[in-house]
Amino acid sequence: MTQDQSAKWTFDDGYHTASLYEFFLIGGKLYELRNEREKVGQNAESARQFIKKWIRGKWLNTQTRIYFKPRGEDEIIHNY
Repeated sequence: MTQDQSAKWTFDDGYHTASLYEFFLIGGKLYELRNEREKVGQNAESARQFIKKWIRGKWLNTQTRIYFKPRGEDEIIHNY
């Protein structure tokens, strides 16, 4: 499904396609928890590695859109 199709489907069916920013927030929190009590730290790191592998391996479709501009700064839109 394209990003445009995913954006339309998100709100019609109550399904929420996360933006890349949200995945970074989740990954950041899991990274912070890695040094907590033994079981919590192990589970947090396991979850973080799972998400990292999934994002890199599946070319995750998110609601973050990047407009590359030949001149000046590129534009990043979260929750497109």
